[in-house]
Amino acid sequence: MKLFLSKLLIVIIPVGILLVTMEMLNRRNDESSIYFQKKYFLENSDKLDGLIFGSSFMWCGIQPQYLDGNVGSFALAGSALNIDYSIFSYAKEVSQPKFVLLDASKTYFVNYQGGHFIRSTKLPYYFPTIKDHELTGYFLTEMPLSQYFPLKTSLKYDQRGYQLEIPEEWNVFKEVDYQDSLIDKHPRVERQYASMKGIIRANKVQDNLDLYRKILEECLEENIKVVFVSPPKYHLFNEFVDRQRLEERDAFMKEVVDNEHIFFLNYDKAYEKNSQLFFDLNHLNNEGSMEFTKALNRDLKSILN
Repeated sequence: MKLFLSKLLIVIIPVGILLVTMEMLNRRNDESSIYFQKKYFLENSDKLDGLIFGSSFMWCGIQPQYLDGNVGSFALAGSALNIDYSIFSYAKEVSQPKFVLLDASKTYFVNYQGGHFIRSTKLPYYFPTIKDHELTGYFLTEMPLSQYFPLKTSLKYDQRGYQLEIPEEWNVFKEVDYQDSLIDKHPRVERQYASMKGIIRANKVQDNLDLYRKILEECLEENIKVVFVSPPKYHLFNEFVDRQRLEERDAFMKEVVDNEHIFFLNYDKAYEKNSQLFFDLNHLNNEGSMEFTKALNRDLKSILN
């Protein structure tokens, strides 16, 4: 028995050392967008004017550097209201922004993300509120081992976590030379249509509305202004979206917006016929993002000052 235990230890100890080493290397070499977002937030937490929350609509659509004041972003590709609320709960304990921008895209009202997304984006490591409320009991830092490789990636983001270049495989519109007649027939667009149908979770709408209300209530308590923003979408997206999603969004905005503490800026159709500003149906490219952010900044100045 002693011989067996000795041999077992010979195996376990090197494996344990390897896993701990991988853990340390993974933390040290993370270059994800959330790493840069969190780093910028901590370095500027005592002087932030605003914070951005939301999905890839906000992440790709808004370049914080072109907004007046010091604005950080926690917008994240694939995010959802349950993620936003957990990060917001953390952020308001560390900083005191004057305003927050929340994603009000029509399809965002049905989004929800669970354990797989949370682990793959390493959120529990960066936000204790997510670890406490969204995920418990996973090995090491609650990240799958597949996240440990590659240990180092090339720099893709600016200091606030904005993506500096659109990967070629994402850029559907460029691939078809921005021709509207070809965009609708592109296989990726057809898959996007199918995906949009597949992710509708009507049972999550009420939960998300409740999370919005919690954020609003907590912002009002802290004298933080809230601006709901729906970034531009291409006209094919606007035409495809379920009418019910639009009605749910508009009914909620009618309920909460007072144009004193809570505002709604709707840019759904702002550039909807200009394919040159998008890389797919619902995401602005870098040029479009710059143009939109400057327009958003002008509107924010008019309502926040």
